[in-house]
Amino acid sequence: MKRPGVLAAAIVVVSINVWSWVDASRNRGEASGGTLELTERELRLPRAIGESTALALELEWTTPHEAWERRGMAAWLDGPKLLELGLDPELSDCATHDDGCESSQLTRPVFVVLELAEERPSPEESGETRLVAIDAGIDAARLREGYPDPSRHAIVRGLAGAFVQERSGPDDLLLETPRVRGYLEELRPRFLFVPRPYSRVLEDLTDERSTVEDLAQHGPRFAATVSWGRGHEPWIESTRLLDGGD
Repeated sequence: MKRPGVLAAAIVVVSINVWSWVDASRNRGEASGGTLELTERELRLPRAIGESTALALELEWTTPHEAWERRGMAAWLDGPKLLELGLDPELSDCATHDDGCESSQLTRPVFVVLELAEERPSPEESGETRLVAIDAGIDAARLREGYPDPSRHAIVRGLAGAFVQERSGPDDLLLETPRVRGYLEELRPRFLFVPRPYSRVLEDLTDERSTVEDLAQHGPRFAATVSWGRGHEPWIESTRLLDGGD
């Protein structure tokens, strides 16, 4: 006869698995977050490590930003947008005082609008991702109203932040007046698991990770259809090889 503790533990494990399946089914019941066909520009293969058979693609995205700024910086993350996202407006006081005001970074979960551009604007950028973060909000439904095409705009989960910027420009010069800046720290999840049978399509490609230069010269080697569900969690619906760098 099983001990009560062992039986209880088994029930908990089964309950967790059932709930996970139900939650995943609900998420995939409707791709309200959008469905995009992405290529190797946007879904990067990991570097081969050991004999692992699991495959997860890294989501590659960008923002409209100056060349000397890091990826998450964006002009549209201005004062009104930061207030809308609920990031502490008191940071603005730090930009007008030099009395030791606390200016540490603040972050919070948000929904992010990703736009899939048809092509990169120049041959030099043809190996770069076409997935661009163009907006963010705290209400996913409201964002979808503003971006109604789910085949062009995906609404995903992310993390936004704000900080007081004291230096800027390619030479990192001290600003005469510090200013509050917003940024996107990350999108969640960062990696997308590729289940079988879709991962089999990519098995022969996993020994070598393409660089941006490779992609610019030869084009992407594969494409994958990704959907984001009701819970804005992504899953891969299909994968296919591209012929001759489509």
